Amino acid sequence: MPEPIVIGFPGSTYVHIIRLILTHKNVPYRFRDLEPEMGTPAHIALHPFGRVPVLQHGDVTLYETSAIATYIDEAFDGPPLQPHTPAARGRLQQWISSVNAYYYPYMIYHVTHERLVFPKLGIASDEKVVAHALPKVERGLEVLEQELGHAERAAVPCVAAPARSDRARAKVAGVAPAEILGPSATIERRSSTARSPNSLTTKRGNRCLFMLAPSRSSRCGFTGSLPA
Repeated sequence: MPEPIVIGFPGSTYVHIIRLILTHKNVPYRFRDLEPEMGTPAHIALHPFGRVPVLQHGDVTLYETSAIATYIDEAFDGPPLQPHTPAARGRLQQWISSVNAYYYPYMIYHVTHERLVFPKLGIASDEKVVAHALPKVERGLEVLEQELGHAERAAVPCVAAPARSDRARAKVAGVAPAEILGPSATIERRSSTARSPNSLTTKRGNRCLFMLAPSRSSRCGFTGSLPA
């Protein structure tokens, strides 16, 4: 059986997921750093939406993390990653979808990038984006608390003071809670606008967030990589 090739850039959270899965399954693999080619025709030929990761395994080429993870689990021997019952597998897919739709975009793209990543690149953070995201983050943490059986200790509003869940989130991110939550509850709670989160971040995404083409990263004066 040919050795699988993981294609992406080292800083991507979703690339890390695939590499961890392969390691857990004891599957030898090669890693191809795509960062110098991000946004080029060669990249788009692998992933038509210009993202990472991509997996190549013989004549199979896949993109999207969930699809790759399922393929690895079913194509290779090793410890199974998916539950055996339909209900449990359904719950697994429910949480994968929830993380992709309700957690990662707001916690990472809309809060962490605005508060931590962009300032380090010399770009002013957009508090409208953060203000729009924080109630979504709060709701996500409440749901997570309930699912873990701690509904009686559900997160208090994260803009009033660093609650337990906020401290835990900050610990995972490796930063102090104040760096994420910001200095003013008044600013945090202010209604952002009627615009959707996508419309709030489109301009910044084009400037720097996804950095699919060298010209975008050079406009930001940045030559490294950001998490995908």
